Amino acid sequence: MTFVPEELGSVFNDRETEEFFQRHYNGLVRYLASRKSDLGLAEEIANDAFLVLHRKWSTLREPEKRLAYLFGVATKMWLKRRSRSDRQMQELAQDLPEGAAAVDPMGEVIGQEYLFGLLDCLPARQRQVLLLEYVHCFKIDEIARILELSAGTVKSYGHKGRLALRELVQGEGDGR
Repeated sequence: MTFVPEELGSVFNDRETEEFFQRHYNGLVRYLASRKSDLGLAEEIANDAFLVLHRKWSTLREPEKRLAYLFGVATKMWLKRRSRSDRQMQELAQDLPEGAAAVDPMGEVIGQEYLFGLLDCLPARQRQVLLLEYVHCFKIDEIARILELSAGTVKSYGHKGRLALRELVQGEGDGR
């Protein structure tokens, strides 16, 4: 049996939409997870897609195509999130000195584990800012709200974190 996440529970105020959710939620999450998403991200995108569908529920001209609309919305959300996340990780990797992150023939960064290992060496705030910015794709103002810091402080931690990463990589290259 599928549970209705708390944030969606109050949205489904009629039986038809709740039954639709119950029938299709797990399938949508499995579909998104099969696209190389972690389960948490797949559930988050599925919830967001159901919210979009619910807002359009009564205005969709062809109710029998609601499922296709739902999967289309979820796919677009996933692609947007993935594209932004990939772009952010590549930007972070490019900020490192040459050779710090290996790149496969398809152009995707394959040194993510190496990069996460380096991030673990940073002070907590620098690591948090860089993870929120590059891995979770939050903007500076969103990070400031999450960490309860000013935007300027977030930018400073991010800058110091990137400098520290650069020094860590150069130190490894020098055999330190």
